[in-house]
Order: sequence, then structure tokens, then C-alpha cells
Amino acid sequence: MGLDSIATLELTAGIEETFGIKIGDEELTTALFESVDSLTEFIREKLAVQGKTAGKDSRGSGG
Repeated sequence: MGLDSIATLELTAGIEETFGIKIGDEELTTALFESVDSLTEFIREKLAVQGKTAGKDSRGSGG
């Protein structure tokens, strides 16, 4: 996508805030920011993992 380092940090912060996910330093690769499709897939995967974790937590809290 041709982002400089400042744009990459701003985009990362915006994604974390908007989707409520944490992007680790080790996940910040050039491949991640290669295209909108690569970012979309990454966010979908993070949300799926987060959803599975949240589902386990909520089931264990009674009901």
C-alpha cells in the first residue's frame, strides 16, 4: 500500500481501536500492509480468535 512508518502506526492504532484487537509487534510485517485484502484477512482472523476466546470466557461465568 506504500505506507510510511507514521502512516503504518496510525493505521495500526486505528485498527486496534476500531475493532478492539491488539496487534503485536511481531505481527507488523510488510506482508500485512501489502494490500487492503491482506489487512482484511488479518482482521477477520484476529476477530475470529478473539470471538472464540470471548465465547469460552462467557460460558464459564455462569448463566
